[in-house]
Amino acid sequence: MLIKFTWFLPVIVLFVTPVHTANVRLDGGFNANEGAIQVKRNDVWKYLCDEETPYFYESLAGDLVCKELGYISAGFSDAIVDPSIGYWKSNITCSPDDVSLMSCNNTGWSETETCETKSYTTIICFKNVKFVDTYHRASIGYVSVYNGNQKEYQTVCQEGFTEATAQVFCKEYGFKSGRISSSSGISNDTMMATIYRCTGSESRLSDCPTVAASASCTNSHPVAEAVCEGDLTITDKVGRLTAGYGVVKVYDDEGETMTLCAEGFNENTAKVVCREQDYGENGALFPYPLNLDDIRTAYKDTLKKSFNCVGTESKLRDCPSTTKQFCPNEIAASVLCKLDSNSTADGVTRINNFFGGRQWGGVEVMYHGIWGSICVDRWNDNAAKVICGTTSTHVKALTRFLGFTDVTWIYDVNCTGKEENLNSCQFSTDGTKFNCSSNHQSVAYCYNDTFEYSLSGGGTNYGYVQVTKDGKTGFVLDSNGAYPNVMAKAACNSLGFNGGLPYQMNETSATYWWTVSTNLQYPSFPRLLPGSATTKPSPVQQKYVSVYCHGNVKLDGSYSKPLEKGGVVQYKYNKFYAICADGFTKTEGDVVCRQLGFPQAVKVNDLLFGSALPVGFHDFKCPKGANSTADCTSRFTGTGAGCTSGKADVECDDGSTEGANGANGANGREIQVSVIFVMMCLVQIVLM
Repeated sequence: MLIKFTWFLPVIVLFVTPVHTANVRLDGGFNANEGAIQVKRNDVWKYLCDEETPYFYESLAGDLVCKELGYISAGFSDAIVDPSIGYWKSNITCSPDDVSLMSCNNTGWSETETCETKSYTTIICFKNVKFVDTYHRASIGYVSVYNGNQKEYQTVCQEGFTEATAQVFCKEYGFKSGRISSSSGISNDTMMATIYRCTGSESRLSDCPTVAASASCTNSHPVAEAVCEGDLTITDKVGRLTAGYGVVKVYDDEGETMTLCAEGFNENTAKVVCREQDYGENGALFPYPLNLDDIRTAYKDTLKKSFNCVGTESKLRDCPSTTKQFCPNEIAASVLCKLDSNSTADGVTRINNFFGGRQWGGVEVMYHGIWGSICVDRWNDNAAKVICGTTSTHVKALTRFLGFTDVTWIYDVNCTGKEENLNSCQFSTDGTKFNCSSNHQSVAYCYNDTFEYSLSGGGTNYGYVQVTKDGKTGFVLDSNGAYPNVMAKAACNSLGFNGGLPYQMNETSATYWWTVSTNLQYPSFPRLLPGSATTKPSPVQQKYVSVYCHGNVKLDGSYSKPLEKGGVVQYKYNKFYAICADGFTKTEGDVVCRQLGFPQAVKVNDLLFGSALPVGFHDFKCPKGANSTADCTSRFTGTGAGCTSGKADVECDDGSTEGANGANGANGREIQVSVIFVMMCLVQIVLM
C-alpha cells in the first residue's frame, strides 16, 4: 500500500490560447496541457458533454485526448468553462484498441446549452514524469516515469535516488528545482528497473546516465519521493482579465499573485499582456488606473516586478524583468485589451436592465470603448431624472451593492434635472483627482405610477394615507399584511418623502378605500402598489394606514421615541448623514424640533442614544426664530474629518402644546415601534 502525503499548489486557472488538433483541443486551462475538452463537429467547436463517463481524468477517453495532443495520460484540472460556447453532447465508450477520441463508440452528437457533468471533462495532460496516482498537478509525491516499452508509468526506487536526480525530475515536471523528501512509502505499482545517475544540470531524466536497479528494488521496497519548488508554468503568468481590462497581476513561482507597478509599465508591455491573454494586438494602457479595483491599496504588498518589453513578445515572461523594492504612490499597472462589443461614442449612457427589460438598474456610461459606472458620492434624483428621460413619470436615485469596485468614468456629477442628457450636466472624468472607493453602483429607478397620493387628518408630513385615481379618493387599507414599518416606508416614499414610520391615529369611518400592497423591486426603496377600490353602502369604522414621513431632516437612534429624540440627520445624495455637534446649540435644536412639529428642544447634545449614521454635515447654523432647517446653512463633506464634538442630537418638547404641524402633543405622536423596526434599520445599513 502506498502511503501518500500530497501537497497541492493553489489551483489558478486562466484562459489561454487553446491547443489545436483536427477534432479535439483543450480550452480554459492554466497552461497549454490542461483545460476543458472541446470537440469540433461540422466545423464548430463546443465543449464535450458526456453524461455517462464518470471522470475523464481517469478514463481511456481522457488518455486518448492527451495522446492526440502529444501527451501520455490525463489528470484532473479545474479549468474555466465559458457557458456561451455550448456543448456537443455524446456518451462515449473507449477501448484499448482505439487511437483517438473520435474512434471510440458514441451515441451520436447533439447540441446542448448546459451540461451537468461539465467538470468531468476538464483535464490536465502529463508527459513522461508525474507523481504516482496523482491526478492534479502536485508539488510533492512519489516519483514515477513512463516506460515506453511497457506503456505504463513505473515507480522509481528510493535506492540511488539523489538530490540531483530529484532536481532533474522536478525540472522535467515543470518546476524550478527539487529535492528529496524525508518521508517514505511502499508502492504496489510496478517498480522501475532503472536507477538514474543525474548531475542536476540535465533538463530531463532521459538525459541522465542510468544503471540497473538492484534486485531489492521490488514492489515492497520504499519508493523515491520528491518535493518540487518553483512552478515554472506559473511564474510570471498573467492573471486572467475576464472583462478584457483591469489591473495586471502575475504569478510568482509559489502561485501567489503579485501586481506590477504603474511606473515603468508602458504601451509595449501592455500589448504583450493583452496578447498573452489572447485578446489580439490592440493592448493599451488603461486610461484612468485609479478607477480599478481599489488599486491604491489592494496590492501594495505585492508590487515586486517591472517588465521591459519591446512589444513583440508573445508572453510577459519572455520580457526582461527587474525586481522593485517599492512602488511610488502604490499605483498598479492596468491595461485595456478589449473594447465592448456594443461600444459607441464617449459619454453615451444606458441603464443595465436586470428584469425582463424593465427600465431600471445600474447606470453605465461609455468611455474609451468600455461601459463604466458613475460614482455614487454625488448621485441624486436630479441626475437620475436626466438618465431616465421623459418616458417615466417617477424617478429615484438609488445605489446597488456590487461587492467590487467597477471602472468608474464619471465623478462629482451635478445635474439640475432639466438637461437632455448626461453630457449637458456638470461632472468630471478625471480619475486622478477623485477616488470613488465605494463598492456600490449608481442606479436610476425609472417607473410609472398613475396613482396620486396624499395625507389626510394630520399635518404636512403625517396622517392617513389617501390614494386617488380616476377621481376616486380613499383611505389605504393594508391588503397583504405587510410589516407596518415596510408599509409606512413604502407609503412615505410614494408620497415623495424619504421614508417614514407607522403613526398611530384613531379609527375612522369611510365608505370608500383602496387596498394596497408593497412593491419591493428595490428593498431599499419600497413603494405602494394599489390594488382595487372598495365601496360600502354605509361607512365602516376601522383602522387605515397612517404614517409619519421623513423630510430632509429626522431624528435617528431612539427606538422608544423615534420622533421626539435622537441624533439629528439630514438627507443628501440619496441617504441621511449625521450633523457634527461642533457649534450646534439650542438655537439649532429648536429649529429642528419645530420642523418636526414640536415647540422646542429641551435637550441638545445630551442623549443616551445617538445616530449610527456617519457624519456628513459641518458648521450647521440656524437663525433664531426659524421654523425650518431650509433656513439654516451647513457645509457638506460626506465625512467626519474635522468634527471634534461628535454627532449632534436633540430631545424635543413633547408637551401638550400644539406643534408647528398642528399635532396635539403626546396623544398625537404615538409611534408603533416593534422589533421589525430594529430589523429594518439593520437591513438598511447592509443595503446602503
